[in-house]
Amino acid sequence: MLVKTISNNVVDRADCIQIKDKFYQKEVDCVRLEGKWYWVKSRMIYFNERLDQYKKVTNDTTEFFTKKDGVIKIVRDELEPGESVEVSIKGFGDGVVSSRDEALKMDLVYDNRCGRYVDPTYFRERGLTANSKDAIKTGKRLYATLPEKYNSSDLMDKFNVPQRVAKYNPTSFNVQEKLGLEYSFGFEFETSGGNIPLEELYRTGLMPLRDGSISGHEYTTIPLMGDFGLSVLESQINLLNKYTIIDKECSMHIHLGGYPISEKAIMSAYLMAVNLEHEIGTLFPRYIFETHNYKAKGKDYCKQLYGASSINDIYKILSAGYYKTFGGDFTLNHPSDSGDQQKWNIEYRYYWFNLINMMFKNHGKTIEFRIHTPTHNADKIYAWLLITSAILKYAEENIPEVLDRDRAYDLSYIIKKSEYPLELQTILLEYINWRESFCKEMDRVGDYSGISEIINDSQEFGLLKYLKSL
Repeated sequence: MLVKTISNNVVDRADCIQIKDKFYQKEVDCVRLEGKWYWVKSRMIYFNERLDQYKKVTNDTTEFFTKKDGVIKIVRDELEPGESVEVSIKGFGDGVVSSRDEALKMDLVYDNRCGRYVDPTYFRERGLTANSKDAIKTGKRLYATLPEKYNSSDLMDKFNVPQRVAKYNPTSFNVQEKLGLEYSFGFEFETSGGNIPLEELYRTGLMPLRDGSISGHEYTTIPLMGDFGLSVLESQINLLNKYTIIDKECSMHIHLGGYPISEKAIMSAYLMAVNLEHEIGTLFPRYIFETHNYKAKGKDYCKQLYGASSINDIYKILSAGYYKTFGGDFTLNHPSDSGDQQKWNIEYRYYWFNLINMMFKNHGKTIEFRIHTPTHNADKIYAWLLITSAILKYAEENIPEVLDRDRAYDLSYIIKKSEYPLELQTILLEYINWRESFCKEMDRVGDYSGISEIINDSQEFGLLKYLKSL
């Protein structure tokens, strides 16, 4: 029996399926997916050009541009984060293409002002490059397809994909066992301008967050650890240097995880921080503990520690008096942020040594060091990681001694008691001495906010080179 199909072809009825009163020729007018036939023009399916096959539409299916035979057209596909890139094409509007290579084949260039690949005519006419400082400085905080979030937890599932991060960041360090690196680490890099390409952020596990105290993004790393983490961090630092800028409104914070969650261990870490507070303060500009003197918001983000002689005192102070004593539960959300979505409401997180995440929250148990001035200098960043790790390591391994409060500590003693090789100890101590001297000079000339260091942020101290030589 012959029938006329929806395409007006006359074919054998046995080669067709019937839907209501219309006939669809198999593998011509309709395709079979997951045991069900679909019309090829159905909105429930699309043709994947990369795979050369039909697929069902999912939440991950998007429209993107492609260029074939010199003609730009829109097709549908499922694109992996880290592969597709955002574009603005004259005459077509905003969208994505399947890869950075595809964008370059279409003669597009990355525009730091809008965070997308664009027609380069604008830059050519003005003798600019897309990543020039002018482009960075005039750019807005923008990622077209990614909503701005305040908390890294809201983006962690999208960015913390180990297989993808490992693919694009091969391990280039071999120091974990030699240095005794046991803590996980994560950085928050505040910026004043620039947009790192979104695909690069996916590839390196660097999350762009909103922070009301700065004009640019706060780029927060996924949790990192060991040699692999050091390698990923290097990639992240390179991106920050290439695409972003910093100013006096910015800071760099580090979170260390894996520290014991116990009353005695936390008390030991706190007392160690109290012991070292004055010396650490000399490594940064005069106003580091009084940022209201130079921050636009007129707020202190890095205050000196409070007087506390017990874990009960710490808990009471950090909860703003809500809890009078510590009940032994480290998993309660903070009373000022019961939904874990408004961290800025927690007044007592704005201390240079922040225990909020350790004392509260049921996830992300980290100790935060908030005191470091903004930097994209790899030597400084790795040095601060090693210094803060050494501080916590000593506090963890010498709890009875620290709790006895019979001695004072300094950074030199802590570094020399670490597991670090002698040469590394020497580099770190020389770096600490340099910071102290540089800050004295800034103080002498009246630079109390550290602008001099921001302007001259590229000095090398040999640390990264040494670490990669081990």
